[in-house]
Amino acid sequence: MVAQLSSTLDVVSRLYLNGFRFSIDDFGTGYSNLDQLKQLPLSELKIDRSLVVGAMQDKAGRAILASSIQLGHALGVKVVAEGVETLEDWAMLDSMDCDVIQGYFVAKPMPIASFFAWRTTWVQEHNVSTLSLGREPNSPRRRENS
Repeated sequence: MVAQLSSTLDVVSRLYLNGFRFSIDDFGTGYSNLDQLKQLPLSELKIDRSLVVGAMQDKAGRAILASSIQLGHALGVKVVAEGVETLEDWAMLDSMDCDVIQGYFVAKPMPIASFFAWRTTWVQEHNVSTLSLGREPNSPRRRENS
């Protein structure tokens, strides 16, 4: 097991040095752990939807979500929240300085050819030009959505 882990870390490290970037997906579930954050050269932490859904109504859930975002930032990686389905979830994550919002509130999966027209319409309809779609140019952190 240790030899397999060492070999995997060697390959991942070589790929990272050649410009590949890695994410931990579904962070907060049984398949991800804190040791991975320490050992792997990550550029992104994707927080599982199970930590996002219901966090507005659950004090402990909000605390876990906020601390996961803070942990990602402390490690110097971009933080993505999966499963955002309401404007309230979006606003909560924005207040926690989450970098990227992903979920059906933003959009269902679509072909790239449809993306730019969708984005223009969505921003106008939701009046969220500075909320996680990109802060004003002088803001310290630039935001994205996916």
